[in-house]
Amino acid sequence: MLNALSLAFRNVNPDSAMYYATEAFELAGVLGQLSEKGTALHYMGVVSRMKGDYAKSNVYFSEAIGSFDQANDEKGRSDVLNSIAVTYYYLGAYDASVDYALQALNIKEEIGDKKGMANTFNNLGVLFDMQGKPQEALKYHYESLFIEKALNNEAGMASSYNNIGLIHTKLGHYNRALSYFDSSMYIRNGQDDAKGIANTLVSIGEVYIKMGLFDKARSHYKRALGLHEQVFNTEGIANSFYGLGLVAYHEQDFSTALGYFFRSMEAARSISMKRIIADNLMYITLVYEALHDYENAFVYQKQYYQLNDTVFTEDAEQRMSEMQLQYEMKKMERELELKDKEIEIRDLQIFQGQLWTYSLVIWLILLSLLGLMMYLRSRFERRVQRMLKEQNTKILNQKEEIAKQRDEIKQSNHRLEEAQDVIFMQNERLKSVNADLEMMVRKRTNELEESYKELLEVNAELDTFLYKASHDIKGPLLRMKGLADLGKIESTDPKERVYFQKMDEVIHQMDGILSRLLSFNKVKHRIPEEEQIDLEAFIQKTIHEVELREQESFAHKQVEVKVKEPIQIDAFLLREILYNLFDNALQFAKERNTAVLVVEAFRQDNLLILLVKDKGLGVAESVQDRIFEIFFRGTQRSQGSGLGLYIAKVAATKLHGALKYQRHPEYTVFQLVLSME
Repeated sequence: MLNALSLAFRNVNPDSAMYYATEAFELAGVLGQLSEKGTALHYMGVVSRMKGDYAKSNVYFSEAIGSFDQANDEKGRSDVLNSIAVTYYYLGAYDASVDYALQALNIKEEIGDKKGMANTFNNLGVLFDMQGKPQEALKYHYESLFIEKALNNEAGMASSYNNIGLIHTKLGHYNRALSYFDSSMYIRNGQDDAKGIANTLVSIGEVYIKMGLFDKARSHYKRALGLHEQVFNTEGIANSFYGLGLVAYHEQDFSTALGYFFRSMEAARSISMKRIIADNLMYITLVYEALHDYENAFVYQKQYYQLNDTVFTEDAEQRMSEMQLQYEMKKMERELELKDKEIEIRDLQIFQGQLWTYSLVIWLILLSLLGLMMYLRSRFERRVQRMLKEQNTKILNQKEEIAKQRDEIKQSNHRLEEAQDVIFMQNERLKSVNADLEMMVRKRTNELEESYKELLEVNAELDTFLYKASHDIKGPLLRMKGLADLGKIESTDPKERVYFQKMDEVIHQMDGILSRLLSFNKVKHRIPEEEQIDLEAFIQKTIHEVELREQESFAHKQVEVKVKEPIQIDAFLLREILYNLFDNALQFAKERNTAVLVVEAFRQDNLLILLVKDKGLGVAESVQDRIFEIFFRGTQRSQGSGLGLYIAKVAATKLHGALKYQRHPEYTVFQLVLSME
């Protein structure tokens, strides 16, 4: 938690970050947590570097590596190596920085630390760019970008886009560079990353200087400066002032340029950023040369060469410093081991003292418990004696009560004997009555069985009559239809043609009634047999049959089936339900050729729900409860048999489902609910 707080405060308040890292270091030392101790030392080194104290920074980093080595924490070790590489980058020792970054990369590849690999690839790209190897730098930046995309790490992607844009700027690919900067800016705006946005603005400003667009460059540098000052990023402030100085220099506003270069160098010196210091010294020299102030030009050029010489000779000094740091680290390890032993001895003494204290407390508690138990036992015994006395009194009272009850029982037994004689006589009478009842039940049962047989025979005869009568009537009806059709064709008298048309409509109506009677008979005696059907195709086919039978099409029809898999159901019974509902929708349209039909089908848990909607005449509220009755007609316009909805209701019941009418302000809606279990 303390290390996490140090990380959170690092870019906001470095002093707070150092405080929390120091607290974490001390706590980890007491608890013997080597990895946490190494992390605290690592963070202390980073904060020291941010403050420009590079010597102390490397001391902390060396101690951190020692802790991570003791803990066998390769990831922690590689993270510290990366931080050392960044430190040498700030010092301008790029070869040393590359060496440490490659060491970190090897470890991260071995342990599969993808995020760490991306960060190291990014650092290597920056380093090779500073060494004047743009193609090598691009290779590492693209490696970093590839991993960041795989990890979906937007912050890392934004950093890679920005760095790739910087390389293309140096290669003269300005439009390509701006494209990468736009990608970086898009991500950083989405994350509200003020520091990142400012860095990208500085990068874009550099491109605009190269393109000669100085007003745009100045605008971007000023925006970047404001953001860097807002988040207290000294390095970013130095870069922003340096960019503004470049703009003024190219516009030959030399006095303004000097002001910006000196402010940039002041910020860079506060954090020992030798690269930025050197760049400012070079341009200050050029400005004084342009102003023909050769004395100052010589002074700052000399400082520039001295600084570069310092950077070039620091590599050898760095190696010596490392050896010295290793010696100091070993010395500190021995001192820490001695301190750890002293702490163990002190902890043991404290523990022994605590043990004696705890023992005394336990004995006092035990004695208190013993006294309490003795007191409770005495109290319990007194209570038991009092209860025994009360029980003895109750027992004596109960004996007297039992004696009274015994006398009452004797009297009751005498009365029971008299009642038994009465019951015996009543039982004899009941036996006689039961015998008479059994004879009556057998006689009534025989009569009911005879009536049931007669009813079955009548139903069978009725079914046979209905079937034969329907078929016998169908023949004459078809012949009458043929004669009516022939009359319509051959007659020239308009009145006769009207009569023949009326006759054809009546024949069609009678044929529909016969078909409904036959359907009712089939549905009534149907034993459901399941088969597999495609529901949407089945609905479309049934609609087509209704249109063909009525010789009229729906003006608008919409079928929305959300059940795509085949279903198991009795197709005949389902067809009877849908056919009657679709036929009603067509017949009861407000006007001919204006019928509207909407069919929806969907699953709800283990239920299949079908909604059939139309925009016909509707159902009057006074008859809504009777529309499923046999032979009931809901409107005077109805010329059918009054069997359609009744047949549909019976078929739904056969399928263990339910058919209901639903009120709706716009549609006439019927809901069919079927179980799919």
